[in-house]
Amino acid sequence: MAPPPPMYDRRSRDAGASDGGLRGNMPSAASQNLEERVEQLMEWGAGLLDPEKICAGFAGYSCGIDRRGSPMCWGHADIGASHVPNDAPTNAVQISCGNEHACVLTDDGEIVCWGSNIVGQTDVPIELYYKEVAAGGGHTCAITGDDDVVCWGAGEPDDMNGDEKWHFGQSIVPRDGKYRGVTVNQATSCAIAIDSGRIACWGSGADLDCDTPRNYDCGQLSVPEGAFDQISLGLGHGCGIRENGSTVCWGRGLTEEPCEPGAAFEARYDCGQSIVPTDVDAPFVRVRAGTVHTCGVTSDYELRCWGWNGSGQTNVPAGLFSQVSSSGDIHTCGINVSSAVQCWGGRGVGETAVPSGFPD
Repeated sequence: MAPPPPMYDRRSRDAGASDGGLRGNMPSAASQNLEERVEQLMEWGAGLLDPEKICAGFAGYSCGIDRRGSPMCWGHADIGASHVPNDAPTNAVQISCGNEHACVLTDDGEIVCWGSNIVGQTDVPIELYYKEVAAGGGHTCAITGDDDVVCWGAGEPDDMNGDEKWHFGQSIVPRDGKYRGVTVNQATSCAIAIDSGRIACWGSGADLDCDTPRNYDCGQLSVPEGAFDQISLGLGHGCGIRENGSTVCWGRGLTEEPCEPGAAFEARYDCGQSIVPTDVDAPFVRVRAGTVHTCGVTSDYELRCWGWNGSGQTNVPAGLFSQVSSSGDIHTCGINVSSAVQCWGGRGVGETAVPSGFPD
């Protein structure tokens, strides 16, 4: 069966170019060497618009897919998601990290998940062909081959009278329309309607005051109007790229005070993570929202991160990047144009210690 299409395929693409036809947007000083490196990224499937080949897990772990299609994870030894099963698939094309579980999508439309299964978040519905997967706090969502949204784990209809720590209706999916670009966080799920490009969300996130101790209700459901190419949910905010190429964020983080390193945990939720940088030379083509920080990659491979930086998670390494994941609570991972995986920030539990030789 043919591999699933790239997730963000609404942008115009050059025929046969997996970078979304963006080669013409390389920096003016780009050399033949850079072009060759980008070609290698595309061969790996780690181009600007390709599905994720890396992810930063919330609970202090990171994962990636090597050039052969095998997943590998590293980080907190006590987190089940850090330990990839021995029988994991060797034809993975996308990977997603949740709180304490991770999932991969294979090139024949199968989803395999591992790690914590306390509320059924790794119990993938079988006999379906999938095109996307997104792992969250206690739930997982996916897009099927028929462009339907399927979610499992916390927040299913039968669970709504259970432990409020997990169940917010985040797995009760909309039954009308077709969708793409699914994204999830701790207790919220969103996807883009194929016919209109509008964002549809369900679960927690209606209260802009964010006064709850867990800060799950932070306005993620108050999504902007208009048509979008891609979206990403953080803990209390969301970000997306519109069809016209502009980037916008919503929810928590539209101010920057107070936000000093070492401030109380609650103070971190307004750290400018929703204030999109405007001093970039090219538009963002990839944006990822994290707990209290956000990262984006521009069409000329510049990586920017903004928001809370208490653990160095927004201190971007030098160089050009094609992909980024900021879904780790206080760490970030990226793929540079030399096909090297780099991670930074974190708790110091091994989540940034990329295995030697990975992804080759």
